[in-house]
Amino acid sequence: KCHEEKVVPHTCKTRFCSSCGNKYNEDRSISIHSKLFNAKHRHVVFTLPEELRGYFRNNRKLLKLLFVASSSTIKSWFNDKYRKLNLTPAFISVLHTFGRALNFNPHIHMILLDGGISKNKFVKVDFFSYASLRKRWMKLILDLLQNEIPTDEFRRLKNKFYSNYKDGFYVYAPKCKFKSIKGL
Repeated sequence: KCHEEKVVPHTCKTRFCSSCGNKYNEDRSISIHSKLFNAKHRHVVFTLPEELRGYFRNNRKLLKLLFVASSSTIKSWFNDKYRKLNLTPAFISVLHTFGRALNFNPHIHMILLDGGISKNKFVKVDFFSYASLRKRWMKLILDLLQNEIPTDEFRRLKNKFYSNYKDGFYVYAPKCKFKSIKGL
């Protein structure tokens, strides 16, 4: 009853808290920034059709396949396009399991160097084939899922995807609008 007030701040240490989450994001940004090459990068997003999301919601262990398929998509494209240069891509991938509407929508965000490393030297790459990336992404993720879900039902669904998604699954990879790594 002394009418003195003492404020003792506590942190919940969760990224979902508006205060702690902001600190988490800042620390993560600094960590990623420290790993990037001082060159242009692009922000690539690998998404799935709605019909596949339930498989990932019901079995979260399948989420690792998104990393495997997205990285294999980039590596195989670089290998086919720049085989003579033996060009190695550089990227950082992050999984998001929810979309803007807070619906379950697992997808991969990738920060991809606009180029690659060959014999300890940077080689700039200006063009990325959306058509090739989309088709590779679709084939790789469906093949990986087929290995994990070897049912006739999934095989029929996979065939339906090849009929309905002739251009492949959606991959967004525009040229970077940012002038620096810090902006990215």
